[in-house]
Amino acid sequence: MSGSQLSTFSSQLAPRLRRSRGFALLVTLTLLAFIVLLLVGLASYTRVETAIAGNFQKQAQARQNALLALDVALAQLQKHAGPDTRVTATAASVTGVNSQKRHYTGVWDTATAGATPVWLVSGLETTTAPNVTTAIPAANQVTLVGANTDGTAALINGNPGPSQVAAPLQTLTAVGVPGQTGATPATIGRYAWWIGDQGVKADVARADLTARLNYPPFVDSSGADTSEMRTRLFQQTGLGAGAFNAFASAVAFDPRDLANLASATNALAAQQIPFLKNAAGSAIGPALLRTHYHNWTVGNHAVLARTNAAAGEPALRNDLSLNPAALGTAFTAWSDYPAYMESPQANPLAAGLTPPANALRRRYKMTPAVIDANGSQFGVAPVLSYVALSFSLRNNSSAASSLTQLDCAVRCVVGLWNPYSSALVPETAGLQLFVTGLPVIRVRDSSGSSIRVDLQDKLGDLDPTTGQKPLKFLLPWSAVSTDDDRASWLPGRVYNWSLPTSTADPIDGKGNPMRFGERDLTTGTGMVRNGDPVPLTRSTTSVPITRSISSDLPVRPKLKFELRRVSDGAVLATFESPSFKLIASDLGNETDIKFNDFAFVFRLGDPAVDAFPWLQTDGADPRLNSLSEVAYQLPGKADDPGEVVRFISGKSGVDLPGGATNPSLLLDRYPGTPATPAGLEFSEDIPVFELPRSPLLSLGQLQHLSLPAQRPFWIGSSAASAGPVTWSNALFDRHFFSGLGSGSAWSDVTRPLPNLLARVLRHKPDGTALATTDLAADGLSAKHLLQGGAFNLNSTDPEAWAAVLRSVRFPTGRAFTYLDADPATGTNADTVTAALTAEAAFPRFSQSAQETYKTTSGYAQSDPSPTSTPTVLPTQLYRQGFRTFDAAGVTALAQTISAAVKARLASAGPFLSLEEFLNPASGTGTPSLLENAISTLNLNPPADFNSSTLTQSDILTALAPTLFVRSDTFTIRTYGEAVNPATGATEGRAWCEALVQRFPEPFAPAVSKQPTDAEYQNPPGTYGRRFKIISFRWLTRSDI
Repeated sequence: MSGSQLSTFSSQLAPRLRRSRGFALLVTLTLLAFIVLLLVGLASYTRVETAIAGNFQKQAQARQNALLALDVALAQLQKHAGPDTRVTATAASVTGVNSQKRHYTGVWDTATAGATPVWLVSGLETTTAPNVTTAIPAANQVTLVGANTDGTAALINGNPGPSQVAAPLQTLTAVGVPGQTGATPATIGRYAWWIGDQGVKADVARADLTARLNYPPFVDSSGADTSEMRTRLFQQTGLGAGAFNAFASAVAFDPRDLANLASATNALAAQQIPFLKNAAGSAIGPALLRTHYHNWTVGNHAVLARTNAAAGEPALRNDLSLNPAALGTAFTAWSDYPAYMESPQANPLAAGLTPPANALRRRYKMTPAVIDANGSQFGVAPVLSYVALSFSLRNNSSAASSLTQLDCAVRCVVGLWNPYSSALVPETAGLQLFVTGLPVIRVRDSSGSSIRVDLQDKLGDLDPTTGQKPLKFLLPWSAVSTDDDRASWLPGRVYNWSLPTSTADPIDGKGNPMRFGERDLTTGTGMVRNGDPVPLTRSTTSVPITRSISSDLPVRPKLKFELRRVSDGAVLATFESPSFKLIASDLGNETDIKFNDFAFVFRLGDPAVDAFPWLQTDGADPRLNSLSEVAYQLPGKADDPGEVVRFISGKSGVDLPGGATNPSLLLDRYPGTPATPAGLEFSEDIPVFELPRSPLLSLGQLQHLSLPAQRPFWIGSSAASAGPVTWSNALFDRHFFSGLGSGSAWSDVTRPLPNLLARVLRHKPDGTALATTDLAADGLSAKHLLQGGAFNLNSTDPEAWAAVLRSVRFPTGRAFTYLDADPATGTNADTVTAALTAEAAFPRFSQSAQETYKTTSGYAQSDPSPTSTPTVLPTQLYRQGFRTFDAAGVTALAQTISAAVKARLASAGPFLSLEEFLNPASGTGTPSLLENAISTLNLNPPADFNSSTLTQSDILTALAPTLFVRSDTFTIRTYGEAVNPATGATEGRAWCEALVQRFPEPFAPAVSKQPTDAEYQNPPGTYGRRFKIISFRWLTRSDI
């Protein structure tokens, strides 16, 4: 290659080398930039991760502080509310309460007189107990119930609103924190807690579980479905509160609706309420729940224990369904209804004598009384309601030319009343009435002759069992008439018997036969017997001789009547007349004339005519086995046997001013026939008392128990405060009904009890499964149960009370069906039904109202007020069997009760027992809180204790199973925060909520998880019964 070529080649290569070196530098710089960026990114990522880790650490620390607060709160709850002798209430009624603290929960010790409450809120664990009147400084408080919980806004200054809850913050400190010197504690966090009382809210999501009662008596012996009987459970007692907006007087939703069955059945927490549907089929949504946060809840349960048991006394309540003997033999007999209630399948071919086999009607066998030494009794028998017994002492003038003897003529009419809301099985062999106490009289004539006559000896028939000679009457049940009206002794019906003419002694010893369905005292009727073989001086036209009658002994006559059953001679009841004046009859009757000379007339006291408080008088219970003169009245001039006969007039019996027969009388009934049916109208029937026809479920039903020394409807009234302890209102603290026992065949712990709200604890404390036999094995079923739907009656919330008062309700689609009886007869053959809807109902006849509810024209089916004010007590009001309320009525009653509870709390603290709540509010003889509320609202019509009036006992029939004076279900809300010890800044926050339930299990048994029955009855130690966390969830700020 030449030099010139080489030079040219070199000159061509030089620029390319320089260009390659520039590209390498660019790549190097790019890589360096990437590495720098990577290092910066890694540094930033590390910093972010470090910050996140720090946040997580602070959040974890905040959560730990919140959990610490939960532990502290649960420990304080166990310490202060674990023992049975505690009651709870909110601070809403405390004078001067701070608005932030109205919903603080207070605990009172019932065993310490005058004890001040402790408030379950943070700070209780410190040496300075919280109070509810001083405001919490803004810097030291945290809101635990805020706008997103209760739907209300905070105040303008940022403090919680009047229905919200703030709790005081408690500081957590530590020594030796990095960056801090010396032994000075540094703040590393704060916490707060609040315990909300769930029991003062209404449990509004109780589903309809009646379909799961697939065992007798809710199915018959063949296993056939009896859904109608299960439906009747809703009228017997409350089966869950009904959500109600008291101020809008409107129903919010009903968990018993078919559309809510699945949701309500599975509801475990209040947060599930928004999924329930209203009547329009729409979910009610969270906004409504927020509005009613302090009114509604889900899952309230209570331990069945006494709050007022003295040290060493059994604390768990007795199950009267399994242990009725605790109240004696009479109560045991009364509650054992299958023993005396006729089976609806009995005698299916006995046409006209047995009601159809449905749940609308039941008949009961007349049963001799069981009398218990503890002051109770039980028997089923009609009541002697009316007696007219007249005497005529005259010459036997059957032979015109001669006088052979002195005749004694007796005329008699008696009325017997079925006082029950169910029919009685007629005694086809008849009844007997034995009369003793007839006086010894002296018969004189105007010529100076006199004859001494011992009426008992002359008229009586020797009874070999007693040695007495009672005057006997046979009261047959008509075998002639086949009217449906006479196929059963209908509820509340009075039947009459009248003595026909007879001259011969009965040859069978059963007594002088009377006629069924008659009431006739006309001259010429009655029995005639030989009064004395020596006659009086005969009266003639020219020489009229008159007769006079007087008592031969200075003893005021008092008659005793004994009602017996012919079939076996069993004594069903005895009745004692009032004392009559000594007989002094001088009516101018001639010695041969068949006029009456004197008579004994009396009847049951009547509120319409006598102003006699017949159902509020001690010893006047008409069902008593031995009914004394206290229950009877001598109408008009009937205290004078000689004067009263002036008023005897034909079929009207004894027509006196305010007399024994008077259309104004409740129990006045003229005999009726299909042709003249006035005496058959059901509106004339007066049912007053109820007999059980299915398992008893409420202690309020004990108002129908007969107590000889007390007035009717004793149990559950404020009057019971003055009676014996056994029958005082202490019953409501000492006992309960599971519904097991007579007639019940529960055999699966997964099935509900007849007491549908009772929750069976399926496992024992040691984890072993509960068997059905365990409930009855040791007579202590309460240790295996919790009472669902529990409500703390110390609640001052009107909307909660309104919901609870709707526990017995008949909404559209679940109407109350009743017998649409024929107005002319109300007979045994009626089977047609009608329906009623009501927002709230309080039953008097909780198991039988469907048989008697029908009213006559002029009375709205749910209104106890007639269209026009009657001049006498309307008999129709005794039939209805319960009192119903519309929405406005529920609202008014709830507001009145809650206001009264609030006033009581402000003046004297909470009620410490159910007995105290039911007893007189201001001393013996004054009304109780509930009775005052009823009176204040003027709820009752002007009728004495009829079944349309509302009484405290009626409210208890609906609510007694779920009423308590303390709560056992609580919500704990806690807050925790992490604080930077160097800056004091809050760097982490956490909230949590737990639902806590008290159980029957003792907190500290001698052997862990194996408490003895004695320990169940009296838990050892100071912490009472164990609280357990049922559910837990973390909250966010949006939940608060």
